[in-house]
Amino acid sequence: MNKNIYFIFFLISIVFSQAPIPKRPDGHKQGDINAPVYLEMFCDLLCPDCAHSWPTIKNVLEYYGSSKIYFIFHVFPLPYHTSAFFMAEASLVLENYTQSLFWDLLDSLYIDSKQQMFWDDAVENTTLEGIKSLMGSYLLDEFGLPNSYFWNGMNDVTIDWNSRVSWKYACTRGVSGTPTFMVNGVYVAMGSDSSLNDWINLLNPLFLNKPIY
Repeated sequence: MNKNIYFIFFLISIVFSQAPIPKRPDGHKQGDINAPVYLEMFCDLLCPDCAHSWPTIKNVLEYYGSSKIYFIFHVFPLPYHTSAFFMAEASLVLENYTQSLFWDLLDSLYIDSKQQMFWDDAVENTTLEGIKSLMGSYLLDEFGLPNSYFWNGMNDVTIDWNSRVSWKYACTRGVSGTPTFMVNGVYVAMGSDSSLNDWINLLNPLFLNKPIY
């Protein structure tokens, strides 16, 4: 009985412990920071459902324009995708090399289906270092990221820490799966099958100053 009580208190201490505070607001951002609507997307870079959502989200952003929507993309690697955390780190390395390449990476992984190279069944016989090497080769071939720059970044404790902080940040927002969407800080029940019209029906009332019930 005493052991069970101690374990319960241990879990409570984890739940209510202070999460690390990001040195800057989390996420990769597009649009006007003064836009009336903030759209946040939490995604695993290797998640097929996120890949299915991405073209629609791009259409949403194009439909409304950067003056109406401030878009924030949060990387949230799922624990059951073996390579996902490495890809989260690699995305920061690539962004540090050239900031705009992060968005090109999303198109490559999601639209060009390059994420499939790193799915669990594709790398099940590959070591963890081998997975990193595969990512380095992919980023070199696709974006011209020098291999030395890639490895320096992947071995950088700051890259590792920032990736962990982003993941913990998403957890504090209640994120547990991907894709997860929030509008002006509020969770919305939109998913990988949501269409452009679904998004328009959700967002239009915000621009018309009408309440959503």
